[in-house]
Amino acid sequence: MKVEEIITGPSRDEYLDGTTTLAFKNAPTVATIRDLSLKKVVSPDDIYYGLINTKGQAVGYFEVRKYDDTKWQVVLVQIAQAYKSQGYGTFFYDYAVMNDKLSILSDVNQSEGGLGGSKGLWEKLYRHGRFTVCGYALITDTILPDATPADVYNQKDNICWLAKPKDNESINEMIIRLNDKYDGKRTIVWYGPSIVPDGDF
Repeated sequence: MKVEEIITGPSRDEYLDGTTTLAFKNAPTVATIRDLSLKKVVSPDDIYYGLINTKGQAVGYFEVRKYDDTKWQVVLVQIAQAYKSQGYGTFFYDYAVMNDKLSILSDVNQSEGGLGGSKGLWEKLYRHGRFTVCGYALITDTILPDATPADVYNQKDNICWLAKPKDNESINEMIIRLNDKYDGKRTIVWYGPSIVPDGDF
């Protein structure tokens, strides 16, 4: 099933209730970021990621749905109000693309606010360079490598964003490349357990 729209509205903390927490209760922890555990549940057509705090409560949620044999599309990203604007939304994408090697499509109707369709979030991913973010034409199933945000947000062409791993670059290679680029002005440290336990971002 192809997801082409996410209905957005006011604050959606209601998605992060006991039901969301219960869904990740028996899921393994696949990474940590600060004091939160990242848990993952996989089904044939969906992958669910949850950020769980030390009390066992879900404070972040990311769901992608199978679009075709090589791509997944964002269904929902939700961060509890107290955890917003701290990089956790970006972390979901970083982990899914760089660690799980998923190619992820944004929804079509991106909003100014809200993470699932947020223009600000996708423009941030586009600028970061941690992985490849380019335009994607849904009607023709064509990658548009030179698309700009203005092209993507011109809805008449039905274009969305595509985030994909950078030429099979490993996480360590990405860190080295970006740290060389920032030349000591900023340091990127991986937060996954296999590289730097208890790392920050």
